[in-house]
Amino acid sequence: MLLHSAHFSELPAPCRSTSNPLSFSFRSQRCILSDVIAAFRGAPLAACLLALAACRSGPAPMPHIFADAVGAWHRTSTSEEPPAGGAERIRAATYEGPGRLDARIYQLSTPAAALDRVQRWKPSPDTVFFYSGRFFVVIRWQAADRKALQEFVTALEKKLPAP
Repeated sequence: MLLHSAHFSELPAPCRSTSNPLSFSFRSQRCILSDVIAAFRGAPLAACLLALAACRSGPAPMPHIFADAVGAWHRTSTSEEPPAGGAERIRAATYEGPGRLDARIYQLSTPAAALDRVQRWKPSPDTVFFYSGRFFVVIRWQAADRKALQEFVTALEKKLPAP
């Protein structure tokens, strides 16, 4: 039922407020609707902002995919690189074994961003790249044994979180 100011004039005199037509009496307790609205006006916005801040404290942790040894490959170095090109984190590792290879994992904000990176990446010789979920991986090698390289790539794919 839509209330008009005419309905408020029908209330008994102690329940009516001449200064605020939205005041009313409910079970002998006087409540001014505009005061209630004013008191809670910012509460939903504050609650939403607090919830968003609590849910997003920073990028998710980077998976540890660069083990000391992967098949015939032994890690010689690892580094955390500064974020660039839309990546939240970048980690790199160098391996030696039946050849030499450099692997780099990019943590992106969404799986769609990782897919976009795969679609725009320029293929080059002695390089393989793939993605899983929010992660994009590039592996470059020099004089590597193909079978050992395939085992390395398969091992990295298995260590990435499922999309």
